[in-house]
Amino acid sequence: MKKGLPWLYVFSLMLSLPMPLLAGGIDNKQNWSAEYMRTLNRNASTDAADVVVYNPAGSIKMENGFYGNVSVQAVSKDFSNTIGGTTYTSEVPSYIPGFFGLYKKDRWAGYFAFTIPGGGGKVKFDDGNATTMAVAQGLLALPVFNTINDQTLEAEGVYYGFTFGGAYAINAIVSVSIGARYIEAQKDVQGAVTVSGIAPARTFVTAFQQNANGWAGIAGINITPIEALNIGIRYETRTPLDFETDVHQDDSGAAAALGFIQGSKTRRDLPATFGLGISYRFIPKLRAETTLTYYLQKNADWNGAEQRVSNGYDLGLAFEYTIIPRLRASLGYAYSNVGIQADDILPENPELDAHTFAGGIVFQARPGLDLNFGVGQAAYAENKNTRGVTFDKNNIFLAFGMNYKFF
Repeated sequence: MKKGLPWLYVFSLMLSLPMPLLAGGIDNKQNWSAEYMRTLNRNASTDAADVVVYNPAGSIKMENGFYGNVSVQAVSKDFSNTIGGTTYTSEVPSYIPGFFGLYKKDRWAGYFAFTIPGGGGKVKFDDGNATTMAVAQGLLALPVFNTINDQTLEAEGVYYGFTFGGAYAINAIVSVSIGARYIEAQKDVQGAVTVSGIAPARTFVTAFQQNANGWAGIAGINITPIEALNIGIRYETRTPLDFETDVHQDDSGAAAALGFIQGSKTRRDLPATFGLGISYRFIPKLRAETTLTYYLQKNADWNGAEQRVSNGYDLGLAFEYTIIPRLRASLGYAYSNVGIQADDILPENPELDAHTFAGGIVFQARPGLDLNFGVGQAAYAENKNTRGVTFDKNNIFLAFGMNYKFF
């Protein structure tokens, strides 16, 4: 099977890389709240409890009181690999929760959040994809097999993030924040290839799970030089993650050949992130916000794979208009440069540059209760690697959230 081993390198990428959901960095993602999903720009916002993860130092700008914010997103995921004119697809949607709590009193604030800072939910390729095709071709290098009968692949990756911290107003212009985030990450993989030939048909199954956990520090600064202008800055350190492997089945020996054996560990940090946002209110009814989120991927430890990528970024612009005192509407745009070459793209969820568009409303149902609705689409740039595999995907999303001030 030595002829097939180079193809198994592709398989190793699927096992070692997480699966980001929307445009952004290779591993990191930013779609944590319904407020974000209707604007795509939150790094300088100060109007809802979700700012504890986007602009934590800006939470000091909220009115005194205790806030709870909950949101859920529904994201369609249409992923495809096209090989020699045949397209292999996965169309499993994801549902993403988010929760944010904030207590603000005068110059102090404390907060907590639950988010999904990495991973991309589940994918299911019923007829296989570029990964299973690579493994199948490796098996066909054996003289007893010459036909691929069937291929399937399921994979799921989720990073659960728990953030807590506090903020302090130095004066009316500058506030600062410090916090930490704990991540519990899990990846599950199950693939099967059935081949036949001189020997009877045989199904080769590879199935295992990887788990890791780690901590990151988060610091922020919020600057309000004039009433109409707000600037938010956030820095998240990288999260060291050592993924431990639990092998359930490895009929072909593919996982073992790549070092994925029972109890083995693979380093895959969640990269550090720098966030900058500027919000400006042109008139009382119209506010604009622009953001830059920069992913320091080359400074992460990915067992050397970080040398093959560039740092990624999101750059966006949003407008929010107050139609009536209880109703605001927003439009948002973000461009994402992922920072990965076509030959290193993950077939299960291709990391592609994207233009994302979103819109929505926030409605004050009653004093203290705001309802957020968002809808949008990410338009990805199709890419093709040197092995002739074309990658494409399409995401359409809906989001609903509630921000409530208890007292």
